[in-house]
Amino acid sequence: MSEQSIDRAKAAGLCPMCGNVHCICEKEIEPLPPLQERLEQEKSERGERVERLSKMVEELFSGEDQEKVRLAILRSFDVPQRGNYHNEGMYMDTHLDRILSTIDDIYHGVFPKGIPEALKDVLLEVAKKNPKESFQKYAFLHDIDKPNTLKLKYNNQTEVDLSWEQWVAQLPPELAQQPDPVKMDVYLTQQGIEGVSYVHGKEAHGDKGAKTIVELGAKIDPSIIKAIQKHEAGFLFTKTQTRLYEEQFGDFSPDERLWAIAASYTDLMGSYQSKDPGSIPSKPEVFVLGHLMDSKRNFETISSLRNSIATDQELKGWIEKEIVKQASIDQHVFTLIGKAEPLMLSTVLLIELKDKFAPKFIPGQKLGKFIPTLQKMFPDQFQKVRVALLNIREDAGMDGLQAVFETIQASEEQKKVITAWVKE
Repeated sequence: MSEQSIDRAKAAGLCPMCGNVHCICEKEIEPLPPLQERLEQEKSERGERVERLSKMVEELFSGEDQEKVRLAILRSFDVPQRGNYHNEGMYMDTHLDRILSTIDDIYHGVFPKGIPEALKDVLLEVAKKNPKESFQKYAFLHDIDKPNTLKLKYNNQTEVDLSWEQWVAQLPPELAQQPDPVKMDVYLTQQGIEGVSYVHGKEAHGDKGAKTIVELGAKIDPSIIKAIQKHEAGFLFTKTQTRLYEEQFGDFSPDERLWAIAASYTDLMGSYQSKDPGSIPSKPEVFVLGHLMDSKRNFETISSLRNSIATDQELKGWIEKEIVKQASIDQHVFTLIGKAEPLMLSTVLLIELKDKFAPKFIPGQKLGKFIPTLQKMFPDQFQKVRVALLNIREDAGMDGLQAVFETIQASEEQKKVITAWVKE
């Protein structure tokens, strides 16, 4: 594109690359400098940000019956952030603002580099089925119970669980009444508080928050409440884990799974992580999203395979005749679930499963008598020949034997010996 064309596009308020008002060009995620370098900026921008977010809360949760919901959300703006996982800012309003920006991007079809195409499809489907206001409600509600689940980690490695009231009571009065990112950083440093997390006991703040939302009577789709329960699940997928995906989302409906994945995405994109926040820039760890989507694909493949197994008449016949046990088939599927790599299509997996458990042309106990002969004839490929012969299905017969000959290196004399033995 010429410089003149670029200037005309900019003058018209269009992206000179994609030609849209809302640019949909893929961009790298910009890391944030160490938090201490941004505290003054956060302080100067906080008033406008909190006012803007508060207005959104008033609009999204209007009405007297939603007053308790509004107050709980507004309180969450002042939750402190400290440690490796939330370096968007010193207070949680910065985390919410990042998530809301990510939601805007989804509805404009904007995604950063490195986001799997399958994940984009999920996010766009959620956006297509739901108004943006529903997604924005999720954003304000997903961390609503962080104030009630504060855990302070001190630099002497001790940890202390606090209620919100206890936290506010221990703050200097001025800081409790007027949150200030710069002063909060000083306070946390003086107190030796090196980390803040949000879990009391075994109950995560997402699980507790889902209960609180119901108790407060928040007007929100039940699917979103389930998504709030699981909004941190995406962080768990440091590798492809189909079994983990099944544990987290297996009892969800298809739409609930979409919401849960979308929730994980926005929470991750709003969480700037760093191994050393004081000196190393922070950014979202998007690599887990690829593992999440691979796990989703594998789960769907396994679900399809299970359905095929349940309806396959030939398999049913083998089970009824006790040629194969259901437990053996279940164990085979269980092993597939444990694989870390992407699985093949369910149709291929079903064929492999049936080949494994089908009645065999040459039963193992009979082949055992022929083993010494095979070892002498095929000293270098004995195992390959043995397994190939054992895997010939009963319904394949002698044609199956001929197929085996095509996969091994055997002389005509050796083929004759094997064929004669099989016919006997």
